[in-house]
Amino acid sequence: MDDQYLLGKDILVKAVSNVGESTEVYLPGKSDVWYDFTTFQKHSGGSKITVSTPLDKIPIFTHGGSIIPKKERVRRSSQLMAKDPFTLLISLDLKKEATGDIYLDDGISYKYEKGDYCWRTFTFKNNGSLFYFILFYFILFYFILKKQIQEKKKKNSTHNNNKK
Repeated sequence: MDDQYLLGKDILVKAVSNVGESTEVYLPGKSDVWYDFTTFQKHSGGSKITVSTPLDKIPIFTHGGSIIPKKERVRRSSQLMAKDPFTLLISLDLKKEATGDIYLDDGISYKYEKGDYCWRTFTFKNNGSLFYFILFYFILFYFILKKQIQEKKKKNSTHNNNKK
């Protein structure tokens, strides 16, 4: 277990030293569930599993009960990813529930120190359709980001007008 790491409380990564073989991964928490990050295969916590480690795979697992926002488009820099959409990776626990956070700022300045950022918590409970949950948050993010872009354009145009 000296070569596997928790990133926060929801992502477990196992280091691989011998590519092309298999490795053992311990998934903590007897009453927890873990999911393979790439195949979404479900595993019980509190146990060791054997995972194949081909050249193109690093063993990564998400904790049941988590919602992890990620950007899936491969880019050469984080600045190019600024307007890319988010995908919410929802890993349900045994109660069919999940929670996660997302933090957004302009990624350039220190304006976050003055409160210029967006931090939201997502919660999914087994009382409705997953489709409507995702649709709701997609619409919410669309309006949040649209407002931020409009405010940024307004500030930039004001700034440019002041230079004249």
